[in-house]
Amino acid sequence: MNQPDAAARFNRVRQQVRLQFQYIEEDVPRATGLAAWWDLFTEDYFALVGERARAWANDVTLAAAAPFEQARQDGRSLAIFGHVVGALEEMLRGVGALRVPGDDTMPLPQPPGGGF
Repeated sequence: MNQPDAAARFNRVRQQVRLQFQYIEEDVPRATGLAAWWDLFTEDYFALVGERARAWANDVTLAAAAPFEQARQDGRSLAIFGHVVGALEEMLRGVGALRVPGDDTMPLPQPPGGGF
């Protein structure tokens, strides 16, 4: 999620959805505020997506490490233990940095009609 290419693709999709809502607003009578609602929705929704992605990545990394930790605690020597656990520890350090990319090309979210 933190790679520039991924952020660009992610934001292109988000912008295209917004554009489709704008087309609907132009073509469908009384279909107003769809793009504004999308802007409001995406800010909170994608923050939640980021939180859940970090929690999932943390959980599955710990689950992958569990058999290796259990083997170590049981006194079994695994030749690949150091490599696997080292890679998993590196993954865990990166989990906290995972972020859904922001999109500064979209307007700041405002309630439809401009205010509450």
